[in-house]
Parts: sequence; C-alpha cells; structure tokens
Amino acid sequence: MQPTENYSHHKVVCEEMIRASRLPWAILRLAATPPLRLIVDPGMFDVPLDNRIEFIHRRDGALAITNAVSKR
Repeated sequence: MQPTENYSHHKVVCEEMIRASRLPWAILRLAATPPLRLIVDPGMFDVPLDNRIEFIHRRDGALAITNAVSKR
C-alpha cells in the first residue's frame, strides 16, 4: 500500500494496529455507501476530481458486515 494523502495514510496505520492486536479481526474495505437521500456535505468538495470513487448499495454493505461477523 502506498497512501498518497492523510486519509489513506490514517487507514493504513489503523489497519496495522488492528493486525498487531491479539484480537480476532477482519478488515473490510467497503466502497462508499450513499444515504437514501443525498445530503450535500462541504467535505465532498475536498475530493480531487480525478479520484476514483466506487459505490455499493447499502444492503450489500450490510450483508458484507453481517457475513464477516457471523462467519468467524
């Protein structure tokens, strides 16, 4: 992994902390899950226009989390 900005660097550091723990763990890298009603957040304009953003349906995200927790 080669983080290019603070957000991705923070994610890498957090994943390293999780891996180093003695707890059972799973790391899910889910795509963006938009709300049912779009809420305009000023932070969304901080994302560079050439940045790739992937979206998933909220039910797919919920299913992924449920499967990760229950398949232990």
